[in-house]
Amino acid sequence: MAYCILSCDGGGIRGLLPALLIQQLSTDIPSFLGSVSLFAGTSAGGLVSLALASGVSTAKVVSLFQNDGSQIFTPFNASAVSAVDVAKLRASLQERGAGAASESWYEWVIEHFEELLDDLLYVKYNNTGLQALLKSLLPSTPLKQLTNRVLVTTFQLNNSKTGNWAPITISNFPDDPGAATYPIDAALSTSAAPTYFPPYQHPTFGYCADGGVYANNPGCMAIAAALNSGVALSDIVMLSLGTGMNPENVQITPPATDYGPLMWMLPIAYGSTPASPILSILMDGVASADAFICQQLLGSKFQRLQVPLTSAVPLDDYQAVPQLVTAATDYMKTSCWSDAENWVRTTFA
Repeated sequence: MAYCILSCDGGGIRGLLPALLIQQLSTDIPSFLGSVSLFAGTSAGGLVSLALASGVSTAKVVSLFQNDGSQIFTPFNASAVSAVDVAKLRASLQERGAGAASESWYEWVIEHFEELLDDLLYVKYNNTGLQALLKSLLPSTPLKQLTNRVLVTTFQLNNSKTGNWAPITISNFPDDPGAATYPIDAALSTSAAPTYFPPYQHPTFGYCADGGVYANNPGCMAIAAALNSGVALSDIVMLSLGTGMNPENVQITPPATDYGPLMWMLPIAYGSTPASPILSILMDGVASADAFICQQLLGSKFQRLQVPLTSAVPLDDYQAVPQLVTAATDYMKTSCWSDAENWVRTTFA
């Protein structure tokens, strides 16, 4: 009997895409969700996976991304920054810029200093809005009491025993130390995207950050967990859902000597370069690498779905929801989608 894994990537508001695809699959193939042996997710995909594993309807999962973006991304109020702090940071930037090889770059930073300051010093959003939404969506029972198997990724920032940080998963597999975790704690741990949300203090694992920093596509972690539980590799089938082929790139002006830490982490878009480009590069890169590995491991028993996007959608751009809905609707009219549904009917069962 096949061991069916439904794997969902991270991607912020673009989590709407896998949610819409799952909703359509559930409509066209009523037995689809009942065939899932393991729900695996990272960040937004972790929210999807935890909700579905908890028995939440696909309609409510879709609504979370489609209608509640403004509450999910509740801006952090950094009004407590003092004038002294501002003056010190301004002086530091001016001093660094005085001897720079590219004067225009530092002049631009100084010009936009007030705009940049809060984003350089603080997280962009509170997690209070997301926490309130998840409290009403997810059950108040620990993962170990769920009927369905679920796994999400997160990154433990400090292990109190070893003193090191470490990538970890939170699941309800037998003997998993995270099995006593409540779904809301697992959800806030897996989705604590660096610079966007504050690290989340998990009751057992301490402060955690978004699992997307090492496994934005959780496919390999899901396979490893299944193998560790005694499942044979030959029995594993995986449907892997991405959060869209997001057309992003980095604008480089030779000789690129101004690409130091600030530019890689610049919190606003600069030309065609997205905000905090290093985060997008890391998350997109590991997702693609993971998909390649899963394909090699599973062959024809692996299916990866990615909705093409005509323009880039940042993970916090909830104003782009209509664009995401249109992209998913158009995708579900293609032969790729028809082929995917046929694969699910014949293989994912």
